[in-house]
Amino acid sequence: MIRFIQFLYVNESSRISQDLKDRLAIDLEANGDGGGIVEDDDVPTVGFLKSVLNGDNVTIYPIDFDQLRAEHFMKWVHFLLIENPDLSYGTFSSHRSALFNLFRRHGKVMSIDLAREMASHFKGLKRTLTSRDGVDNGKVTHGKDPLPFDLY
Repeated sequence: MIRFIQFLYVNESSRISQDLKDRLAIDLEANGDGGGIVEDDDVPTVGFLKSVLNGDNVTIYPIDFDQLRAEHFMKWVHFLLIENPDLSYGTFSSHRSALFNLFRRHGKVMSIDLAREMASHFKGLKRTLTSRDGVDNGKVTHGKDPLPFDLY
C-alpha cells in the first residue's frame, strides 16, 4: 500500500489525509534537508511512510478514507499495468486485499458502494487479463500446473 499512497500523493493529493501531510511537514522541518523523508520529486519515501504507518501507529490515517473512490484505486492499477504489462491478476488481487486491510487496520469500514465498484472493476480486469493471455500465449491458466498422474 506504500506505493499506492505515493501514487495518490503525486496524482490525487487531495486524497491524502491531513494527518499524514502534517507529519511529513513536521519531520521535514525537524530534518531540514529532507534526506530520507522525501525523494527528489518531493514524494514521501518508502522508508518514511513505513515508519509512520507500520507498527501500532494507527492514529495517523494515510488517506482520506471517506473520499477514496474505486476510480482512484483503479487508476493506480492501470498505472501498474502500463508500467509492467506482464503482471497477473493475482498481483492486483493482492493489492485490493491490502486496501481492504488498510481500512480494517485503521478501524474504518469500506462503504458498500466502494466494495461493489471494486468487485465490478476487478471482474472486468480479470476478464481483460485472461483474454489478453489467451490471445498472446494461447494458454489461459496461471500459476502452477497440476502434477500428471504418472508422477504419483
